[in-house]
Amino acid sequence: MERFVGNSPTETRYLVSGMDCASCAAKIETAVRRIDGVEDVSVSIASGSLTVRHADALSTEVIASQVSRLGYGVKPAGNDGKARLEEGHSGEAGTGGPWWRSKRALLTIASGVALAVAYAIGKLVPGAEHWAFVAALLVGLVPIARRAVMAALAGTPFSIETLMTIAAVGAVLIGATEEAATVVLLFLIGELLEGVAAGRARASIQGLADLVPKNALVERDGGTAEIPAASLAVGDLIVVRPGDRIPADGEIVEGSSEIDESPVTGE
Repeated sequence: MERFVGNSPTETRYLVSGMDCASCAAKIETAVRRIDGVEDVSVSIASGSLTVRHADALSTEVIASQVSRLGYGVKPAGNDGKARLEEGHSGEAGTGGPWWRSKRALLTIASGVALAVAYAIGKLVPGAEHWAFVAALLVGLVPIARRAVMAALAGTPFSIETLMTIAAVGAVLIGATEEAATVVLLFLIGELLEGVAAGRARASIQGLADLVPKNALVERDGGTAEIPAASLAVGDLIVVRPGDRIPADGEIVEGSSEIDESPVTGE
């Protein structure tokens, strides 16, 4: 966790897993802004990160707890202040393993198995078919409904989870339990695929960011000095040796050479 402490406020950064779309980011931002002592919130979907400016007296655990109640994984960012992605094989950020071991994947698998069992029970014991599909429905719907309630309490009453919960309950009331359980499973599969795609995109972005040099060779007082690229100021004269990557945007003032443009093009 990086905390920039001046007179006030404090800035804290977190890595958030399971945040795959703009609506997810909006829910998190709305929930965190409602915490007393929070001054500003910035959510990045691309990096899966959350940056909060808050009063120094506000515990960072309070912020993390507010995000986790929405159903997202949250942990402090790296010591260098950058959100580091712990990707499995195209998995979700922060899961620390392959995507099929994530909580989202396990829930989807459990819901699929429950639906298959309900179909089997319906064929073997037709009289128990209704309750078998209700049980299969609850396997996937209960976590979704919980997220819907937490989002509503945090200031987002009309989330996709809320709409899915209302639709599923409505289907049960009209006797369409089989359709309700199937729709919930399809919703979970859609969320899982969205998470995998977002994880791959974040991994690509992180790979591109890693191409940028962390240090720069600056000309000062008739000599050169190596300093962190993040500390460069406007007007600094950077020396780029043959084969080096350029650590910052700038204008060529002297010399000629081949330039490695991979940090810009992503090639």
